[in-house]
Amino acid sequence: MIDVPLLRKAVEWVEEQEKLPTEERGWYQGSWGRRENAERTLPLHKLDKEEQGYCGTNMCLAGHIAVLAGWEIEYDWRGFGNFCYATEATKGGRTLDIQDIAIKELGADKGDNDLSLVHNLFHGENTAHDIRQSAEMLAGERL
Repeated sequence: MIDVPLLRKAVEWVEEQEKLPTEERGWYQGSWGRRENAERTLPLHKLDKEEQGYCGTNMCLAGHIAVLAGWEIEYDWRGFGNFCYATEATKGGRTLDIQDIAIKELGADKGDNDLSLVHNLFHGENTAHDIRQSAEMLAGERL
């Protein structure tokens, strides 16, 4: 069964983020987790929860779901320029892929139909409107 309150909270976060100027957003659907660090002086392995989601840190819907569920995003220098990226998060000594965490935390790991809808929900080019539509299909109700 889908955790509708968690899904609703994450979708509302995306919609609030979309209202902000691009450079102030904590939401960036194109990456599980991304952090700007022009000086490369910030700690790269873990950020405390107060820093996750803003201050040059961006994440997609799945990354935010993981953070809401108490996971810590693992950042390292991958990719381009002055950004560190993340594909994994840690909780209680376990490290998993962010997408797998979000699927599990949403309760969508039980059926093929849910998984198909979740993959649509997490698509990297989704707008906030796309995310709401996919989330409502997944939840089976208006959020």
